[in-house]
Amino acid sequence: MFSVLARAGLTAVAATTAALLIAACSSSSTTSTPATLAPATSSAAAASISLSDINNSFTAMAGLKPVVSAGKGTIAVILPDTVSSTRYVEFDAPYLNQAVTAAGLSSSDFTIQNALGSDATEFSMAQSAITKGASVLVVDPLDSGVGSQ
Repeated sequence: MFSVLARAGLTAVAATTAALLIAACSSSSTTSTPATLAPATSSAAAASISLSDINNSFTAMAGLKPVVSAGKGTIAVILPDTVSSTRYVEFDAPYLNQAVTAAGLSSSDFTIQNALGSDATEFSMAQSAITKGASVLVVDPLDSGVGSQ
């Protein structure tokens, strides 16, 4: 049972990461699956990825490298805590790290932090990430109040 949940979580992390990278680096137009992503610069190659390509190996993420290289800003991920669910530490953080690295981002292009159960810390981390130039902010809010802020 645990491995089924872990695989489902892993696939969800991969799909979410792919969607975030696509949203961060593509134009504002809506595309259907499979999506062909054209970077902002005409000299960069387009990337193509479909939902069926996403699995727990993260190999599909490499197809986003042309789009990632055309993007700007950083990605900041803020996870809520280490107590309510061990998945944030055991699965989400390492899989997000693996997925964005496979897509071509270096460690200076993204951060993955944990608010350790504090609304104030989560909000402060988000503000700091924005100030430091994050163009994509992924927040799993502790509650709707901090999420809406």
